[in-house]
Amino acid sequence: KPLQPSVIFEAKKLQVACYLLVEDYGAVIRTADEALQFGTDSELYCDKAEALVALDHFEDAVHSFNEALQIDPNNKRAQQGKDHALKRKKVQDKRDYYKILGVSRTASDDEIKSAYR
Repeated sequence: KPLQPSVIFEAKKLQVACYLLVEDYGAVIRTADEALQFGTDSELYCDKAEALVALDHFEDAVHSFNEALQIDPNNKRAQQGKDHALKRKKVQDKRDYYKILGVSRTASDDEIKSAYR
């Protein structure tokens, strides 16, 4: 007997939460998209958006947070997440000297100096 769509939806939501806990952001996004074929949930959109923020996909994250807010306009997690994603996007749009030098943001002074040379 095939599973009911509501059962699949709930199972996928739980998978998304687990993937988010272990920081497997690609799996969060894929599984959330699969779950959204069976239903909608503001927290699911928030989970997906948080994964997108972690991957620096801020515009997509803002879109997912907006989807969550359409479902539940009082969702504080979605509003705060959207504000955070917009701030990160603004910072990203500024010149990123770490990226220009090809070093991570956690690079030591010596790594930055050697990349500059």
